[in-house]
Formats: sequence, C-alpha cells, structure tokens
Amino acid sequence: MNDDVMNAGPGNPYLADSWHAIGHGRCDQQDSYSAAGPVAPSRVVEPDEIQHAVLGPGHFGSLVSPEYPDGRRVIWSNGRHDLHKLDSDTLEVLASLKISDETPLDEAEMQAATTGLDDLRGDAAIAHAMGLAMRFMTGVDGVYALVDCDNTVFVSRSDVVIAWGDDDPSDPNSVIVEHARWERPAGVTGSFVGMNLTFDGWLVLSTDEGWIVCLSRDFASWHTLQLPG
Repeated sequence: MNDDVMNAGPGNPYLADSWHAIGHGRCDQQDSYSAAGPVAPSRVVEPDEIQHAVLGPGHFGSLVSPEYPDGRRVIWSNGRHDLHKLDSDTLEVLASLKISDETPLDEAEMQAATTGLDDLRGDAAIAHAMGLAMRFMTGVDGVYALVDCDNTVFVSRSDVVIAWGDDDPSDPNSVIVEHARWERPAGVTGSFVGMNLTFDGWLVLSTDEGWIVCLSRDFASWHTLQLPG
C-alpha cells in the first residue's frame, strides 16, 4: 500500500463538489479531506498572516459551496444568532441573515470573552468557560448542516429543517434568503440530532427518540421509521 495515497470512498454527487460540504467532511463521516494541509517547514505564523472573520458564538462548522459561474466559492457558516456567507479565499463576509431573536454580541463583548479564555487560570478560567457555555451552548441547535450540489444550505433545528440559499444563484454577493422550511410531523417525536444525505439525493435525519426520517430536498415527500428498543 502506498502511504502517500489516501483511499477515500466515493463522493456524493448530490453534495456540493467541495472539500467540506457536510459536517465531518463527507457522508461517511471520516473527518478526512481532499484539500492538502500545510507543506512548508514548521514556523510561527505572524499575526498579519492569519486570516479570520468575527462572526459570533456557536459557529460549529463551515460548509464550502460549489463553484459559482465566476469560479469563486463561498463558506456558509451558521451560528447561534446568524447565518453568514464568506468569500472562501479572503474570508470577507459577503452576506448575513439573522436567524435568532436573541440579541447578538458586539465585537467588544466577543473580545472580552476570548481574552478571558486566554488569560484566566485555575478556578477563574473554569468559571469563565462554564459561564460562556451556559450562555451560548444551552439549547443550541442547528449544529448539523450540509450544502448540496445546487448550493442550497440545509440546517436541521430541533423540530424543523430549513433550506437557505442565494436570492441570485449566480452571484456570490447575493443576499441570503430562506427557500423553504419543513416542520417535523406530529407523529415523529424527539429533537433532530443528526443529518446526512443519501447517494440518490434524500436528506436523512434522526431524532433523540429513535426516529429516522428520509426527506426529499424539495420537502415534497418524506418517509419515517421508528427504530425498536
């Protein structure tokens, strides 16, 4: 076996053809990626070499879009308060959509929270981290998401699946709009806790009470099954 070759499984044709279109990277959840990592000799990165964007709390993962007609890609990132769309090369925030009724943090509050995590020690550091977790992690949902081959972002909240995308599908700078939402049927109990995509293009969701839901991406059809036990 050649150690230089990663034996990855087949890609899902209904996912965006990017290196990170779903949580854990791939439908088989390998947490492996086709994008190469750093290859230069190890060194300390200078502050002006670090790209970052200030988005807010609860951004668990970023989804990379298919290519737009101009060859660009965007990064979709859904957090506790907002859904953001960033240029994949520069991390410039191209569009944002408020998805929560909560008041978002300003940059000074976020900097104070981060400084506490960096500078505090011992019990003070633990108390600070616990306070942030209780404030921003309690009741958080929407962790599981994916972007499909049509550049539609699907996010599963506790009792609803939402489809977001561009108002103008050809323009990376387009405003973000909600295309549709699908409410969990009354007979399906529990909160959605996972989402994947089959190789024939159906969303697959699970609940914390043992239900499996197969949902068409246009939300027109679905099938449900409760696992025994």
